[in-house]
Amino acid sequence: MSKEDLGLGSQSNLHSRNINKDGSFNVKKIGAITGVKDLYQHLVTMPWTKFLFLVIATYFSLNIVFAIAYYLIGIESLEGLKEGSFITEFLGCFYFSTQTFTTVGYGAVAPMGILTNLVASLEAMVGLLSFALATGLLFGRFSKPNAKFLFSDKILLSPYREDHSGLMFRVANKRDNVLLQTTAEVILTYFEKDVNGELKRGFQRLNLEISEIRLFTTTWTIVHPVDKESPFYGFDEERFNNFRFEILIMIKSYDETFGQDVYARTSYTNDDFVYQAKFHKPYRFNREGQMEIVLEDVMAFDKTDSFKI
Repeated sequence: MSKEDLGLGSQSNLHSRNINKDGSFNVKKIGAITGVKDLYQHLVTMPWTKFLFLVIATYFSLNIVFAIAYYLIGIESLEGLKEGSFITEFLGCFYFSTQTFTTVGYGAVAPMGILTNLVASLEAMVGLLSFALATGLLFGRFSKPNAKFLFSDKILLSPYREDHSGLMFRVANKRDNVLLQTTAEVILTYFEKDVNGELKRGFQRLNLEISEIRLFTTTWTIVHPVDKESPFYGFDEERFNNFRFEILIMIKSYDETFGQDVYARTSYTNDDFVYQAKFHKPYRFNREGQMEIVLEDVMAFDKTDSFKI
């Protein structure tokens, strides 16, 4: 088999993937800049639920801090705030803080004295900077292009043409948007012994029946013909089971909505391989003659009778 350098290196654990099913690389960097050390990257890439919770928690936390400051200065320094119980007075300070933080300023309560006005001025500045930061992060999260591809759970060895089989997997766009100039690259990784008898990982690019489609509107069954040029040529089921491999999938497409390229990755190993199977037809037509794609069904397959390799 021919070798190629993909930048993943030849050293690898025999039982680990290069690329996980979700597209992440199976590499752990010790000492890498992650999390809060790389704050912008962390805030832009964290899940939406955590991000929204962080924004709301930060908003209330800052207002509570300033409310405590106003309360410690004294409620008499806030004109219009009535005396009462601790809860009533503190809530009054908190409401005044939120009005100052957001620069709303209803006018029912006004700061009096140098110290109170200094705290209010500081809070107004913190509020403006906080909202500017939150707005920038929101824009960064919304403007960041990302792909929503659905890959089949299994990769199949299926009938292909009259005298050959084909290694096949299926991909679909989960969004109802237009993708253009979509290309696929499929690379086989395998283990072999070097001259010293040490197991090392090798790479070989697999030829595809079609490696690029102009319009990605339905589904795409990507096929590697198992012909004489294929590294799988002549394999039977037993040899497939004994051959430890990983097939790396890389998809690139132009997203018309974002006006940018989007990317997706996944991989298949022996555990994801099905010998002699065939995908169901991925579409149907309704009464109006319109094609319908049911994404939940396009990955379904059935076992087939024996066929030539």
